[in-house]
Amino acid sequence: ERDAAELARTEEEDLLNLNRMVDVSRAPLTGVDFSPLPGETQTFRDVGFVSSNFDHASFARCDIEHVWFSEALLWHTDFRGAVCRDTAFDGANLIGVDFRQTKLIDCDFTGAVFDPTTQWPEGYDFRAAGAKPYEETQSPGN
Repeated sequence: ERDAAELARTEEEDLLNLNRMVDVSRAPLTGVDFSPLPGETQTFRDVGFVSSNFDHASFARCDIEHVWFSEALLWHTDFRGAVCRDTAFDGANLIGVDFRQTKLIDCDFTGAVFDPTTQWPEGYDFRAAGAKPYEETQSPGN
């Protein structure tokens, strides 16, 4: 049997492991709803969602920090009311994404693609953050 000190050490190690980056790159997460229940908060910190598929998913009202959505497919994903800090959306497909009322703090949108259905927070300079309209990414003849 394990003694109380050993159990306490194990619990402490488990808590420390929660602070390490979680990598779920290339995960098929179509339609997943990560939104918290009313009055609650869902937090994503140090998570790698690189090249994952989030078609019609929801991160509404989530707290997102140090998360990598690089090259992710985020078609029609809902981020309304979320707070995104130091989050990478570089190269992501943002067609139809809803960022209304989202706080985008130190986010990287370099090479991310959007279209007229993408909704941005009022006053946010998404072009200065590196996002490009879909039509600018298409070569003639495509």
